Parts: sequence; structure tokens; C-alpha cells
Amino acid sequence: MSRLTVGRTERLLGAFGNMFTDLGEVLRDRLQKRSPSPLALNYQTAEDGLRSIVAVQAAAGSARAQSRVNAAPSLLAKQGKH
Repeated sequence: MSRLTVGRTERLLGAFGNMFTDLGEVLRDRLQKRSPSPLALNYQTAEDGLRSIVAVQAAAGSARAQSRVNAAPSLLAKQGKH
């Protein structure tokens, strides 16, 4: 018996493990006044989450209207990166 459900959820657990490992590495380095590894800076931010919410809301609105998605590219693009 397993606590994991059908659908490869073990990969989800690994992804969260990697994210928290990277975040922990960045926090430790900042406390020790060292520059974190660029590879460790790959964790998601609140800004990333907001962009995801905007995209999902746009997709849901488009589905309700039976139209195409317009996810407001200016809201989805990272500042300075289009």
C-alpha cells in the first residue's frame, strides 16, 4: 500500500523537495553573507504564482465565453523580459 495516488505523484514530491532544497540553500547562503548559486535561484516566487493565476483565470474566462485565451501578455511577462 502507498500513500501516493495514481498518476506519478512521486514526481510531484521530488519537485517540491528540489524547490525547498534550493530555497534552503539560498536562505543559508544569505545568512552567511555569501552569494547563492545561480542554480539554486530557480525556486518559484509570489510573482510567478500571480502570473500563473492570471493565466488560469484568462483560460477559464475564455472557456466560459467559448473564445480564445488572451492572458494579457504584459501581465504574464517578467518585468524587462518579453
